[in-house]
Amino acid sequence: MNIIAVVVTYNRCQLLKRALESIYKQQQHPATVFVVSNSDILYEKEEQSYCELYGFEYLKNSRTPNYSGALNTAIEAILKTHTITNELYVAFLDDDDAWHSDYLATIAKAHTKAAIYLTNINRISYNESKKLTLPSTLSYHDFLTGNPGVGGSNTFVQLKMLLQAGCFDEAMVATVDRDIFVRLFQLQPSYCIIPKHLVDVYVDTNRVRVTTNRAVKKTSYQYFYYKYKPFMSAEDEGLFFERAITHFSLLPADIKTKPTALSKVKTKALTFEAKGDYQFSIGFIVGDIIIGNRILKTIYTKNIAVDLILIINNTVCNESHFEYLDELRAKNISCKIISKKEWKPNLRNSVYGTYFSKFSAINSIPIGRTLLQYHLYHETTSQPNPVYWIIDDDVAFTNTFIGPEDANSLAFFEVINTYKDQADALIGSVSKDPPLPTFSCMRGQLVDVWHSIQQRTTDEADFKNIRSLSDYYYDLSDAHSHHVEAPIYFETNLEEDLQKCFSGKAISRFALQKGIHGTIKLATNRGPNTLVFNRELLRSYPVINLEVDGTFVRRGDLSWALMNQAFSNYTFVVHSMSLDQNRPLVSFDIKKELNKSANDIIGYAFNKALLVTITKIKKTTHIQRPIDIINAFGKQIYSNLFYKTFEQFVAHRRARFLMNYYRIYGLLTLMQQQYKNVVAPYKLQFDDAVLAASFEAVIEKSLDITSVKKYLENLGDVLWSYTSAMTNKIESETLNVTFIKEQLKIADTVTIVGKGSEGKVFTDKTYIYKVFFAIRDSEWTFLKQQAVYFNKTLYLEQLHFFEIGNRKYIRYPYHAFKKIEKVTKDEMIQFLSFCYQHTFVFTNIKPQNFIRTHTGQLKLIDYGKSFESYTEEKFINSVKRACLLIKCPTITSKAFKELTKAINTNKELNEIVGWEQLWKSVQQSKIITNTSLNT
Repeated sequence: MNIIAVVVTYNRCQLLKRALESIYKQQQHPATVFVVSNSDILYEKEEQSYCELYGFEYLKNSRTPNYSGALNTAIEAILKTHTITNELYVAFLDDDDAWHSDYLATIAKAHTKAAIYLTNINRISYNESKKLTLPSTLSYHDFLTGNPGVGGSNTFVQLKMLLQAGCFDEAMVATVDRDIFVRLFQLQPSYCIIPKHLVDVYVDTNRVRVTTNRAVKKTSYQYFYYKYKPFMSAEDEGLFFERAITHFSLLPADIKTKPTALSKVKTKALTFEAKGDYQFSIGFIVGDIIIGNRILKTIYTKNIAVDLILIINNTVCNESHFEYLDELRAKNISCKIISKKEWKPNLRNSVYGTYFSKFSAINSIPIGRTLLQYHLYHETTSQPNPVYWIIDDDVAFTNTFIGPEDANSLAFFEVINTYKDQADALIGSVSKDPPLPTFSCMRGQLVDVWHSIQQRTTDEADFKNIRSLSDYYYDLSDAHSHHVEAPIYFETNLEEDLQKCFSGKAISRFALQKGIHGTIKLATNRGPNTLVFNRELLRSYPVINLEVDGTFVRRGDLSWALMNQAFSNYTFVVHSMSLDQNRPLVSFDIKKELNKSANDIIGYAFNKALLVTITKIKKTTHIQRPIDIINAFGKQIYSNLFYKTFEQFVAHRRARFLMNYYRIYGLLTLMQQQYKNVVAPYKLQFDDAVLAASFEAVIEKSLDITSVKKYLENLGDVLWSYTSAMTNKIESETLNVTFIKEQLKIADTVTIVGKGSEGKVFTDKTYIYKVFFAIRDSEWTFLKQQAVYFNKTLYLEQLHFFEIGNRKYIRYPYHAFKKIEKVTKDEMIQFLSFCYQHTFVFTNIKPQNFIRTHTGQLKLIDYGKSFESYTEEKFINSVKRACLLIKCPTITSKAFKELTKAINTNKELNEIVGWEQLWKSVQQSKIITNTSLNT
């Protein structure tokens, strides 16, 4: 038997010390002791000192700030540190009570194997001591009517059984012990009553105790009665009220308050009038032809003013199976279906980027979304003012809400008209069916079903007004924990509702649109309903997340949003505008759902770590360029921070998932007692081996520190692979010789001499012309400011700047040249000294960015984003790259890139030994100017 001890404390250190000492003196020591504090900050230091004295773990309550929340905080901690087995038990002790020294040893040596062990208690006050003896048999009815002698200090229960009972109800402010034992004994567990008085329970009346607080008890009794009335016989109910009157002077009228009437859920269609002066595109991926056609039908019947409908077809169907295409095209709506015959070869042939060529199918949402972005962008390059609506294929153009009939009417184009010029993108929401893996929204609904099928009426009620919570449908919420065991009563049909629930559909807890409002802020929710106002967002970043077993995990669309915001400072609006998610009914496949849940947890943790690490990088380095931030992820200090944060959030969300998973199993166990044939097809799929293979194994693989850090080192390659592919296609289509000659009015022959991530380079053998594909105004302005000084050195060219339409160009003299074969130390010192003394950095030193003219002069030929404001860290990195260039001037681009990647992570390479001396020389050098050379 493996025993974990848990103590919750609240502002009473001396009593806590007595409780902890009783644990420390146990003849059989628990494997771990968790002390969870609900205390004010003034008491924390002393509490921690006691834990250090006895070697116990100290935690702060991280859930609902009450006794139940603290207990569940301990359960989470256990799940993070221990494997769930039938031999793992939890023993609870209140901070004002004490165990006899043989308490744990006596239970551990019990001959009877049981899920619950109970011993008798000694009830002690300042003026008396009373021995309480448990009855020989117990049922949940004993706890509905009163307390037969079980409390927080003689609760000893198998963890797995506790999880199946739902752990502690955080909506319960008192009567917590009775509540958990009702749910435990409803499961008909094996139990063993040890007829010894081994626990001292102190009930002093001269101090504040929750047990004796009438107001708290009144609230708790009201909720307890609301929750368990369907399970009470007439006799139970009579005894329940008798106890309330006797102990707390609570009359039935004090307890039988009328719960909040269940607000009616309403549905309203979106309206599509008053479109503004922009081109409007709708894009989605189709994985089911039926629901894909549902969207096309809606667009047609609602007569939505759309210019382009673009679909990534991930079904076995061909274009002839898509309905309403002819009718839509007759309205001059362009309908583009990207079939498997097109996107599969594109993947293989690196059209979407060399990194993505390893994928042969859309095996994850991120891959599908990346393809969708790529094609939306390239199908609309001629549009001067595009707006994109990227949606999931299982949405409907309606929203579900509660409130007055007109409270949530939504004029869709008015939302665009309001925010289009204020932000780069808008993240909308979804309503009706939750946009989550099935396991994330199942527990709460099954609680509702279980309680609703027991009631003898068809009352619909919501005692705690749970629907007022923003994510009351979401069982893994970080914001709310007090809704998962608080039932919403509704009229239920068990067979139909179980089928819906196990298909991921809402039955009692709908995702709801609440009001119409938007705020410009960091978007931290996902995007099945996303408006993109700035085309560059589709080009800047692919939709990716961490990879596990060659597959991107879930929540890649959130990663895309975070990267655009945190890396590139694009502005996002978070808006309540909702689309109904309308999932189809499907057969429940637990292996598939467990895998989805694991991937969702990993994706969630990846994004949390991404945000924490970006924030730290920006705060400590003050760098702003995306490439610098991304390169910083490979540095040990930041990769360590990322991994630590990632690991913490995986453990946190995994623990919450397991609490829900076992409770779902427990609820099915309860229902099967009465409805065996209906419940059996679902319950039979739950198996520890399946959980281990389809969930735990995926989680474990994601935590491979070597793989995670390698992925971070290569993150830039993943991102630039996509961006480069986007750039190459646009350059080949639009930035051609004819275009450049017309734009710059060049009469002579023009040829292309190079291209890169920023744009394309042309020459007429008199000048070099560089046309920028995407350079920010701040980068363009900085280059112009620094170029004023370039004529003072022979290493740089004097630049001329042009802006024509929405494009930017530079021009500088052409030189007959040859590739560099040697770069001297003095040349690099002079080049770097010029940069240093003019307080800028050229961050992209590499062989391909320099030439040797026929006169022998070394010249820089790369002008653009790589000119940055001076920081010492960036300049030292530039010095290291210069050292590498001196030693390896003829190295290949690929090899140089691998070495600079190592430099970016602060690795000391043999190839840059001596860089410190080069840096010192640069600082001490005097600039040899163009003028002084001529004289």
